[in-house]
Parts: sequence; structure tokens; C-alpha cells
Amino acid sequence: MKIIPVLDYMDSRVVLAQGGQRASYQAVGKDNSSLVSDHSIQTVIDGYLTLYPFKNMYIADLDCIGGQGLDIPFWSETLNAYPTIEFWLDLGLEVKSWAELAQQCPLIRPIVGTELFKSLSDLQQALSQLQAYRPILSIDMKHDQILGVTDILEIREDWPEEVILLSLERVGTANGPKFEQLAALSRDSRLTLYSGGGTRHSKDIVALAEAGAEGVLLAKALHDGSIGKDDIERFNR
Repeated sequence: MKIIPVLDYMDSRVVLAQGGQRASYQAVGKDNSSLVSDHSIQTVIDGYLTLYPFKNMYIADLDCIGGQGLDIPFWSETLNAYPTIEFWLDLGLEVKSWAELAQQCPLIRPIVGTELFKSLSDLQQALSQLQAYRPILSIDMKHDQILGVTDILEIREDWPEEVILLSLERVGTANGPKFEQLAALSRDSRLTLYSGGGTRHSKDIVALAEAGAEGVLLAKALHDGSIGKDDIERFNR
């Protein structure tokens, strides 16, 4: 079971997501984190590395997802400071900028989320354009409804092998993860599935593994210490 730390980046700071309501996200700091007292992205990455030598981290550029342009020099400098980490980067619809950034950061991989795409054909085109960079599909859900491309299940044969099931309303909450969609998709042996949203403690991780997940995205549980070094060393592989 792979533990994947998450960084949500907005307004030049790392924030703690909660319930998908981006306007209310608070900057990471001493009031909500036992790992760091500063919200800079380098500080948060370093804080995660005090827990475990992670080889993968997930970053969502919420400004870019919201429609702002991609700051290639910033991301190039930031990510290249950690040459042993493969960063999974969600840049929203900035597909055209990906090749330029990837030339400078060879270990990054694109996240393609259903939420922002208007049609199935647009999403298929993005996956095709990014194929050389090993994209990861994120099926974005809220209250059990798929956001954006609601008919994504119709083209399962076109999905990349790695898929995230992201329950946005559960991100940063203590409501527990969702299992139903995960269990249904786990019957497809071709897929490597990751769960995002609501994971509270080690028992949730065990339950996710039993439901078919091979990895879990975590932020709040790492910052508040609900999942600590011993848990990570036991699960991560």
C-alpha cells in the first residue's frame, strides 16, 4: 500500500483542502500541522520527508486549475530541488504547457482530472497528448457523482493503468473514505487504483487495501499526526 503525500498549492502557499470548498482553504502552519510551521512548498515537502523518504508526491496547482497560467520557472526550480521524487502534478487544463515543463523536470507525471473537462472527447484528447508522460487519470467525485466528464466509465479501455478515485467532499474531513466505486473498479486487474479523500487512520488504510486500493493520497492525516512514521513504514512499499 503506497502512501502518497499531497500538497495543494494556492496563492503562493500550501493550503489544507477541506470538502472541495477552495475559497475556505487555510494555509498550512503551526495551527493545523504538527510537521511544519511555514506554508512554503519547500518547507512542506521537507516536512513530509521527515516522516519517510517518499518517492512520490502529489501536487495540485489550484491557481492553474482555476485558470491562471502555468509558472514554468517556479515549478522547474522547485521540483528539480528534489531529484529523487516523482511528482504527480495536476495543472488543470494546461496540457499544452506540459511538454515544456517536462523537458526541465523529467520525473513529473500529469494528473488528468475529469472535473475540468467539458466532454469525453476533450479528455481522451488530453490523455492521448500526454501519453508519453505516463498520465494518471483522476476520477473526481462529489457525493457519489462524477464531476465533469460524467460518462468516463464508457471508455474504460482507454484509461491509463493508474487511476485515482477522488472524493472531493471528503478531502480534509473525518468522514472516512469511500469504498463502493473502488471495490467495483478493483475487479479490473489492469488498473492500479488510488484513493483520495477522507482517510483518517491506519484502519482506513487497511480497509482501502481490502477494497482494492494500492495507494492512498494523504494530507490532513499526515499533518495532524493521525498517520505517523510507524504507520507509513508499515504500509509504504
